[in-house]
Amino acid sequence: MNGAGTRHVVRGVILVLASLQWGCAHRYAVRGLVVAKVPGQNALVISHDEIPNFMGAMTMSFLVQRQESVEDFQPGDQVEFQLVVGRDSSYARRIRLSAGEPITSALTGRLPALPASPEQLAVGEPVVDCKLVDQDSRLVRLAEWRGKLVVMNFIYTRCPLAQVCPLQAANFSRLQKRFSQELGKKLMLLSVSLDPQYDTPEVLTRYAEAWHAKPEGWRFLTGSASQVAAVTRQFGIVYWPEEGSLTHTSGTAVLGADGRLKAFVEGPSYNAERLGDLIVHFLEDGS
Repeated sequence: MNGAGTRHVVRGVILVLASLQWGCAHRYAVRGLVVAKVPGQNALVISHDEIPNFMGAMTMSFLVQRQESVEDFQPGDQVEFQLVVGRDSSYARRIRLSAGEPITSALTGRLPALPASPEQLAVGEPVVDCKLVDQDSRLVRLAEWRGKLVVMNFIYTRCPLAQVCPLQAANFSRLQKRFSQELGKKLMLLSVSLDPQYDTPEVLTRYAEAWHAKPEGWRFLTGSASQVAAVTRQFGIVYWPEEGSLTHTSGTAVLGADGRLKAFVEGPSYNAERLGDLIVHFLEDGS
């Protein structure tokens, strides 16, 4: 397992704090990202933020209160919950989705709620192979990265909002450093442009250089409008022109070595460390 992250990652361990000497239960608000679910134990493996006055950020399993089910959650879901810690045991309750900040339009503010695409894949479904063009003007297919874990985001180089596309690129840059040993061998990062008319291979080459992207492991992809749409529809990404800019929804897809969707993280403002912990989980599982 790559040790470049700042967290101590613990998998498959149920949180039991029998050594605590408190006489009553303590409750903590927790935010994190679902890495995996353990239905047989009604538990979720979660990469969570620091819990003030209790523990640092890490990845571990949390038993879920009996009245609640883990079946409603998928890897990549961003969640909030209450952690109840007693003398002999602990459990999570009141778990709810807590998606990242929605994309905002540069002109009109926050986007309205958008209907799901009928072509949007569910976790576990196979990704349909598509043709695109990389920054070297080479025709590529998604299928050529089968056998590797693929993490894919959707950006465009002229994006004016620092908290959207540039933030996603910065997060990929952090992942590139954390997984320097796996990059290109077990892991691929793909950034698909939503603005293929402007984002030619030459433009993407300059953008990749600005982010010091290593071409063996982080590729920037474009193509015709129909080729890009064939990819984005599978992940529910919606975008449209708006007075010289683009308004778009956002998400980061994780594709397994078998070509199936393993996880989808909504929004642009995910925590790069959390996504990295999700990647660690899938790399260790060989999926």
